[in-house]
Amino acid sequence: MQSFFIFFESQFPSAVVLSPRTIYNFYFLYTLSQTRSLYQFSSFLVEEFAMSIKKTYLWVFKTLLYQQLTKYKSRGRVTPDFALSDGGMSPEELHAQMKKTFRSDMNRLNTRWIDLAQWVIELEHAETTKQIFYVVDRINNTTHNTQEIILSKFENSSDLMRAFDQCHNMNSLSDFRHYISKEYAQLL
Repeated sequence: MQSFFIFFESQFPSAVVLSPRTIYNFYFLYTLSQTRSLYQFSSFLVEEFAMSIKKTYLWVFKTLLYQQLTKYKSRGRVTPDFALSDGGMSPEELHAQMKKTFRSDMNRLNTRWIDLAQWVIELEHAETTKQIFYVVDRINNTTHNTQEIILSKFENSSDLMRAFDQCHNMNSLSDFRHYISKEYAQLL
C-alpha cells in the first residue's frame, strides 16, 4: 500500500511551496519583531503567522531532503546500511540517513546537507517566535554542496533568491508593503 505522504505528494505536488511572498512575509515579521514593540493583538498575529511559516518550511524542506536522499540512493552514494522509507520520515530520520550519504568523490560526507537536516530538526522543535525566526533565517542562509544558498535548489529559485536579496536591502517596514500578504500588512 502506498504511504499517505507519497499519495499526497503525487496528487498535489505543489500544494505547499516556498514562494517569494513567503520569503517577504518572513523577513517582514522578523524585522517587525526586531524593531517594534508589539501589542497583545499584534503579538498574537505575529505568533500565528510564524507558526504558519514554520509549517510551510517544515513541509518544503522535509520534502527537499527526501528528494535529495532519493537522488543519492539512485546514484549509489550511500553507505550499505542506508535505508529510505516510502516517505513520511521525521526530521530525525532524514538527518540520520543524510549522515549516510557522500559527495561525488565517495570520500566526503554531505556535511552541508547534514547541517540543513539538523536545522529542520531544530525548526520542528522550535516553540517560540524567536526560535522559529532564528532557525528559518539559518535555513535560508544554508548553502548546499556547490556553496549556493539552499533556495537555489527550487524550480522558482531565481524568484526566491531575488526576494531574499531584496529583503536584505529594505530600509524600513513600509518597504515591504507591496510584497507581503494583505494579512501581514495589517501589522504596519
